[in-house]
Amino acid sequence: MWIGALFKAIVQMITDARLRRVMLRSVGLAVAVYGVAWMGVSWLLTSITWMSIGWLEILVDLLGAGAILAVSLLFFPALVSTIIGFFLEEVAEAVEARHYPDLPPVRRQPLGGMVWEGMRYAAILIALNVLVLPVYVMAPVINLVVFFVLNGYLLGREYYELVAARRLMAVEGRALWVEKRRSWWMAGGVITGMLAIPVVNVFAPLCAAAFMVHVFEGTRRRTGGWGGRALSGTKQDVPSGGTV
Repeated sequence: MWIGALFKAIVQMITDARLRRVMLRSVGLAVAVYGVAWMGVSWLLTSITWMSIGWLEILVDLLGAGAILAVSLLFFPALVSTIIGFFLEEVAEAVEARHYPDLPPVRRQPLGGMVWEGMRYAAILIALNVLVLPVYVMAPVINLVVFFVLNGYLLGREYYELVAARRLMAVEGRALWVEKRRSWWMAGGVITGMLAIPVVNVFAPLCAAAFMVHVFEGTRRRTGGWGGRALSGTKQDVPSGGTV
């Protein structure tokens, strides 16, 4: 499912003129975010005097150059969450128009609300990644597992909630998240992988948005929607006693 969804997302990014226009803005924002991350980490590492001996300080600064790249990549998935809301609607509309033309009109979400959600998840991602930073530094192999599990869960949840909010009422969205949590988590792991690869990561926010639309629609259609009913994307009665 994830390979097919990712393939369709990549192909449409290349062949769809509408998505290519959005891609220019997405890449520009992603590069700006990465630049902020790189400059912030660079300032932090170079402004601290780690050694009082001159040549050791120079050696530490040189080693710090590699650390700047590594730490910038580490926090890129968190920071890129702040830009998702700016182009999600355009990406989702383009994907649905090509692959799911039978869908009814969406439940419109205010841009400010989507951007705020992105900023909220970015703050959570940064805080949790800082919390587990000792594991990243001191536990080889385990650090990769922690990185993908932590960021995969949070990015999967963020992208899912932004996409699901266009089609489902809040209670329906929570129910589908709980029912298929593992699928959304694994999809988040795929997104985390894209965001962790240099160069690829500047295209990843756009690709990830298209990818999650495919995963969401594929999952929803296979399961028949929430509560065993096809979901139309419009407001529905919510059965009483549902588990959220």
